[in-house]
Amino acid sequence: MAKSKQRFRAKSQTTVMTNGTGRRVKLPKQAQLPGTEQVRDKVLDAYCHGLSECRETTAQALADEKGYKVNALRHMIDRKITSYTAAGIRLDKLKGADKLAVHVAKDQASATASGTPTELAEGDEPELEG
Repeated sequence: MAKSKQRFRAKSQTTVMTNGTGRRVKLPKQAQLPGTEQVRDKVLDAYCHGLSECRETTAQALADEKGYKVNALRHMIDRKITSYTAAGIRLDKLKGADKLAVHVAKDQASATASGTPTELAEGDEPELEG
């Protein structure tokens, strides 16, 4: 009897078998039988809906964070600031690259504002860019 191997292709979801001669034989995808559809579970539907909202919130938060980083880096380059700490966050401009490293301040003493405090001039208010 010929030895056969079953492999599944992610793209077509059809079973591929090889017969003893090494040739591939495609088997058709089995049709969904009546009565075997997945039964809806209201509790799992609610969990999925909640997870979906969390994912959307996280995606929006990441986009906002990226905007803050871009604007902070631009401002630090304009003002020639290499490191700044405020609100428990430390910003470090990486040398040799236009990148900003953001760290959580480890102790309470470094969580207070540091660097040269400057007042925002009119029109210098922080804005987010898309």
